[in-house]
Amino acid sequence: MKPIVFIKLGGSLITDKEIPYHARRSVIQSLAFQLQEIIAEKKELSFIVGNGAGSFGHCPAKEYQVASGADTDQKIFGFCKVQHSVATLNRIVMDQLVKDGVHALSIHPSSIMVSDKGVPHMFAESIFGILNLGILPVVYGDIVYDSSYGCKIFSTEDIFSILIKTCIQKHISVYSTVHLGIVDGVLDENGRVIKRITHSNYPSIQKNLFTPKGYDVTGGMKHKIEQSLAISKYGIQTCIINGLTKHNLKTFLLKGICTGTAIY
Repeated sequence: MKPIVFIKLGGSLITDKEIPYHARRSVIQSLAFQLQEIIAEKKELSFIVGNGAGSFGHCPAKEYQVASGADTDQKIFGFCKVQHSVATLNRIVMDQLVKDGVHALSIHPSSIMVSDKGVPHMFAESIFGILNLGILPVVYGDIVYDSSYGCKIFSTEDIFSILIKTCIQKHISVYSTVHLGIVDGVLDENGRVIKRITHSNYPSIQKNLFTPKGYDVTGGMKHKIEQSLAISKYGIQTCIINGLTKHNLKTFLLKGICTGTAIY
């Protein structure tokens, strides 16, 4: 199998996280066009795309308090509402990809995952199977059945981490991961981009991380960095870049230049 690039389309990028259920369709259109070009040019690589939940997921998750599980009738309905909402955003992304001629197929984590006390089990064979067919799997942050808590939220970063660990177990090469957001990278206390983050310098950086704007129940930038550091032990570099800046994604994947923050 070809080496895999994992690409996250951040929830803050493809939605307005301060406005419930508001998709930024022009941004999604631009990203889909870039992906079509990159996939056509980098034929030696495979790609897995994951979209964040943005205000489609974080808003109902907060409203129904499902981050703690589903142990009341209201939270059980919240489980249903969150899953429906995040699937709706994923369908908006998928609509644009297919419209642009990308061979893409939506993979719903809640259909291939369960967990127990937050420990996930994923049936990932379908993902690797469609990769072998030359199809782009598109996953997303989702809420899944948990046999102890009733439900459990897994961010796109969580899904990527599970898939990357599976790749390692199957001896499938992971080329890199890239996260697209609305800032130029991880910023320091003066608003300047931190060019690289490692296990060594992260403790000094951590104290300057801020709470995300808008609805967010999965930890924001802190969670993104810590998940990236966790997979760096496998020799996988992560790049966090601004998805609103034209050609940033192409610059990284076609030229190997990370214009934002590199984590390794």
